[in-house]
Amino acid sequence: MEVFGGTASAIAIYNQLDKCIRGLLRLYKTFQFAEQEIGQLIDEVSACLSLSEMFNDVTRPLTGRVINLAIEKKLDKTLESQATSAREQIRHIIKKLKPLMKGGISNSFDKFLAKNAFEENG
Repeated sequence: MEVFGGTASAIAIYNQLDKCIRGLLRLYKTFQFAEQEIGQLIDEVSACLSLSEMFNDVTRPLTGRVINLAIEKKLDKTLESQATSAREQIRHIIKKLKPLMKGGISNSFDKFLAKNAFEENG
């Protein structure tokens, strides 16, 4: 009986060893490809860094002209006005939807008004 138990154990260990060896072979092949992919990644990063530096070199002289043109055309005032308008619209929407927020104190009529206001503007 002990012989059968010993043989069964040896077979079980052999099967696990075989799985382990196949796993190592898979990892070895994966690492071979990974080494190539890492090399490609390094090349891509290097190319991106070079392009970024070239972009900065090309745009650096333009930056001063763009800022001066924006000041001349008063674009900063236009952008500020648009931002203020957008903030006011967001505040208005929040005010209308406040009754629908969780934890908000409101009655059913307030919720009804908020839903209608949102559907009409939404």
